[in-house]
Amino acid sequence: MRVHHVVLLVAAAILATTNAALTLPQFMINSPKLTGSLLTAQQQRFLRTPYTEDDSIEERGISTVVEKTKALLSSSKVSEQTLERWVRNDKSPKKALIRLKLDKAGDKLLEKPQFETWAKYMTMLNKENPEAAMISTLRTRYSDDVLSQMTITAETASGTKEMAARLQAGQRSVWMSEWKSADDVFKLLKLNVNKADRKLFANPQFTVWTKYVDDLNGGETKKANSVIVSTLTDHHGDEGLAKLIRAAKDVEETKTLAMDLQKAQVDNWFVAMESPKDVKKWLGVKGATSDTAEAQLYHNYVKNYEKIFRKTE
Repeated sequence: MRVHHVVLLVAAAILATTNAALTLPQFMINSPKLTGSLLTAQQQRFLRTPYTEDDSIEERGISTVVEKTKALLSSSKVSEQTLERWVRNDKSPKKALIRLKLDKAGDKLLEKPQFETWAKYMTMLNKENPEAAMISTLRTRYSDDVLSQMTITAETASGTKEMAARLQAGQRSVWMSEWKSADDVFKLLKLNVNKADRKLFANPQFTVWTKYVDDLNGGETKKANSVIVSTLTDHHGDEGLAKLIRAAKDVEETKTLAMDLQKAQVDNWFVAMESPKDVKKWLGVKGATSDTAEAQLYHNYVKNYEKIFRKTE
């Protein structure tokens, strides 16, 4: 009971300040000369929009202050009955975060025991797609790249691995619902920032991005790889990307992906009917007798290229 009394006292103090802002004489409110000089910033803010209970309370932040006061004076542990009451009262996800003392967790959010409680509440509140609902709320506090990195870090711990996978799926779902292109998400994840990074393919954020591109293309790997190559070409150029791919082929961790993307790159060149001379340069083929994988790709390219031109003669 004492907690509720303190909360009510805090809220009452805020309401008293708010009411004072609304009791100015009408002639002062209507006077253009006096409005700017006599009305405080808070008073002007309240006079801009029609007064409604829900809007004004939300705007003044009263409910947020109350939640923070409850969090300060209460345990972060919440019972099943409390969660059910929150659902009945339709407590907002943001207020639930505050009540669970998660609003100051920073990038350690997913490691907090209370996060599981919040996730449970979000599942009760949004049965169809709780992961997307969680991401939508968290995006008001974290940028996409930071949120993604948090899930990547959480993947490495057994206690948070499953939650990390759920949130990554939720993040991709949100991007899809917003019609984000492959290039949009590439930039959201800040993968376009360091173009000199020779280990781009080993970046965990790159893996997050390629999973999104795969979802974007209905799980059709060949189509997804073509989009990946096209997007990377926009940022690195044909030759620059070809060099990145060759470097990634020398690393066991990224070798398979690099080989798939190299094939997709050559296929894209063929669709665009790039000249064999340019392809040879981009692939880094030296001399006519080279026996590298790139040389083999080049010779196959020339063979298919000449077939097309013989048919058109």
